[in-house]
Amino acid sequence: MPMFNNKLVMRTYAPNTSQNAWVILEGDNAWKVILGNGFGINNIVSILTSAQANGRRVTAFVNDDNQVVWVQMIT
Repeated sequence: MPMFNNKLVMRTYAPNTSQNAWVILEGDNAWKVILGNGFGINNIVSILTSAQANGRRVTAFVNDDNQVVWVQMIT
């Protein structure tokens, strides 16, 4: 499982009509699907959008299907 360490969040997209969301991380211009359901996806999106808005860096684990499965904001 690839790890993206110490990356800025460049773009996020989460339409309000579905449980789908996507992110682009620094150094990689491919959209990554945020994996989860219910509160899981909401928590990941919340961390990513907060990091993007505040210029904070994150560490993210992405599975072989290009899906973000875990993220942590770096303090």
